[in-house]
Amino acid sequence: MSRYFSYFPQRLYSLDSGETYQIITDILKRVKFDDTIKNESVLYYTYSIQDGERPEILAHKIYGDEEKHWMILLLNDIVDIKEQWPLSYKELNDHIISTYGSIATAQSTVHAYYKTLTYKILNSDDTVRVEKTQITSTQYAAVVEGTETLVLSDGTRYTLQTQKTQQSKYDYEIALNDSKREIKVLKKQYVNNVMKNFQDLINV
Repeated sequence: MSRYFSYFPQRLYSLDSGETYQIITDILKRVKFDDTIKNESVLYYTYSIQDGERPEILAHKIYGDEEKHWMILLLNDIVDIKEQWPLSYKELNDHIISTYGSIATAQSTVHAYYKTLTYKILNSDDTVRVEKTQITSTQYAAVVEGTETLVLSDGTRYTLQTQKTQQSKYDYEIALNDSKREIKVLKKQYVNNVMKNFQDLINV
């Protein structure tokens, strides 16, 4: 990120009440993408981060310059890579073992209980609505799974399927990590304009 901070303004700063001064980089200056840009889909495309891809690797892959990884982070409001960027498969396994003691323990420990209601038009493969809600362990034990037929006032016949499922700590960690994979990537043809605007704003 060394080149990123080279764009930041420099300031005179004194540690001894003005007797001597040092030139320092003002790293507290902040610039972010305007929300209108983030919502303008013509400027970017969605990308799914692959296993082991770091911001620098992705920037080199897309822009041919690993130093431009800050554009990817900035566009996606990522300020903490450890928390907001997906872990590699090995890193995730290490995290799970460190947190739960072992993979087996994480797989056998329940994180959450769910009840799912699926509505379908009778004799059709079309699903009308799916409602999935998190419930307590007591409510989970009381759920009766099965399928029943409902008839609306207009004569339409539906099937209602009731299911209950559990999510393990292992599956929760996998799902949480995967939820960080889809990001926005600025299209290459707009990079120079963004660079210029960034430099103008950071030096205001």
